[in-house]
Amino acid sequence: MAVSPYIQPELLNEWGRYMEADGRPEWWFNQVSGEDAEISSGATVYIQFERDFIAQGLVDARANMENYLRSPIAPRYVTETLSIDECDTPLPYQYLQTKWRNVIEFGERASTLLEADVNIVYSSVALPNIDDTATITLTDTETDPDEIQVFFRVADGADSAGDEYWRIYPLRVVRTNASTITITGHRSLFVQPSIWGNEYTQVSGLVRNFATTTIAGDFITQVDIYRVYTDTTNGVTVKGGSTAYNNADDVSAIATPRFVDADNGIFQARFDYPSATSGIDTVELKYLAGFPLVNQRIDRRLAIPTIRLSNTYLPEKIKPIYDITFGRFARDREATPRDELQMAFLNNPFGLKRGQVLAWREVLTLTKGFRIGAV
Repeated sequence: MAVSPYIQPELLNEWGRYMEADGRPEWWFNQVSGEDAEISSGATVYIQFERDFIAQGLVDARANMENYLRSPIAPRYVTETLSIDECDTPLPYQYLQTKWRNVIEFGERASTLLEADVNIVYSSVALPNIDDTATITLTDTETDPDEIQVFFRVADGADSAGDEYWRIYPLRVVRTNASTITITGHRSLFVQPSIWGNEYTQVSGLVRNFATTTIAGDFITQVDIYRVYTDTTNGVTVKGGSTAYNNADDVSAIATPRFVDADNGIFQARFDYPSATSGIDTVELKYLAGFPLVNQRIDRRLAIPTIRLSNTYLPEKIKPIYDITFGRFARDREATPRDELQMAFLNNPFGLKRGQVLAWREVLTLTKGFRIGAV
């Protein structure tokens, strides 16, 4: 599975799946070749510095999309501090608003290990000659499948246990019966991280290193499985100075958020001593916000425009891209012909390249009825 220190793996892997859709996207993007995953003429596998390059373009594109959507493109945990001005209305009865729309719940990311060192079973499902599918089975009677995530182990190269940058994505997680969770995904997502760390073979610096579909040792055999959820205990904290709180000069109290309009991030912060708000000057927030996932993946309406916008930020050509993919890549970077531009696109803050216009068009569609403007 493609990873990078610059961005979580979800959007990075969507780039590979979309851009290489006409070839063997899962294999090549994850640095795998071999039987049933042969490299096309003029192309090669991606190596780590190229995935990192792509990740940096995606970081910029995601930031621009989200600034104008006023929402993360997929659920993400954020922190924020609101400054509070004094007014006649006690703070618990004031309407406050988060920076981001589409607030799902207040709280912070938390995780609990469900099982470590879970075995992976590889099998042939779509391809006749090689194993192409990974299956993981978890005995569990309580956990919501949407809260289950799979991670590389520290023993295989992950920076830390349950590290969100080492999550394996995309996977299908379903409850098959009252006590069993079944997890499936493409085998290429389970490449040994040591393959990525060795970008070129020792024989020649010009020959790229890659995992081979027929070599079992090039793929990991175990994973760690976590429940990832929202800890709601301290999502909203009010702070300031007020003698009404047990004669204390500094106040820090946990408030209970009450949604007024979650889509627009409007809420109230309810807490004890509602009349003693003259000294409260900040409200610290931790919350989960973003457009919902579709079938446990980033909504294509958001993923594809973000990917195509990111292509306009990348160098002229990334080496592994073969002819068909390069045509898609180059088209995103072309200037949009005048006869295809509509009035609404002329003030496009992203620019007038095809990928930029497509991304802005999706922003306008998804923000209909909301105020447009960077946050």
